[in-house]
Order: sequence, then structure tokens, then C-alpha cells
Amino acid sequence: MVCLVAMVLLLCYIGYTSLDDQGLMTHDKNVDVYMKGDWLVGENRTCAGIQTFGDAQHPKEMAELFCPVDAEDKNPHNLKVRFWGKISRPDASASDEVNGLKGAWRCTRESDIFTCRAIN
Repeated sequence: MVCLVAMVLLLCYIGYTSLDDQGLMTHDKNVDVYMKGDWLVGENRTCAGIQTFGDAQHPKEMAELFCPVDAEDKNPHNLKVRFWGKISRPDASASDEVNGLKGAWRCTRESDIFTCRAIN
């Protein structure tokens, strides 16, 4: 019986991980968003996502979005973002971490939330 439960849990984990890797799972998170100008409801932008540094106790996760990639706004807006795809990428190389891992996202401003889908 214990073996059966363990097998079901393992299959659920593998299924979840596979769906997450394909960008089919959502993750809601408040992040700092640096943006240029007015971003109209329904408008899409390509953004660069920077994830936090992590350790064994606190895995790396998306922490900042630059929309567009070269946004220079010095006053970020802390906004709720719905991410489709992995917001934690522990396989980042050491050189990526030194510079902050940049993931590409296609983001849409909706009336009550920003929705971003992983590009890479």
C-alpha cells in the first residue's frame, strides 16, 4: 500500500513538472516591474525577468521584470504577475547568477493583473 501511494505521488510530481516545463502551470507572484511609459490594458510587451539568488532553504524565483528589456525606470512598481512557465530556474550557470538570470517573457497588461508567458 505504501509503495502504491509513493508511486502515485511520484507520477503526480513528474506530471506537474512536465506541465510546468511546457508553460501550462501558473504561478502568481508580486514582483518589481520596471516599465516605460503608459502600458495600455491588452498591450503586449517582451520583458526580461531577473530571478533572485537562492540557497538550499530559499530557491531562486523571478523577482524583477524589465518591460521592455531596456526599461530604465528608477521607480519600479510592485505588481501581481501571473507567470505561465517556470519562475525558478535552478539550472542557471554561475555566470548567469552573477549577472542575474535573464529569462524572456511575453507579458500582457490585463485590467487586474499582468500575465507573462515564458519565451525561453
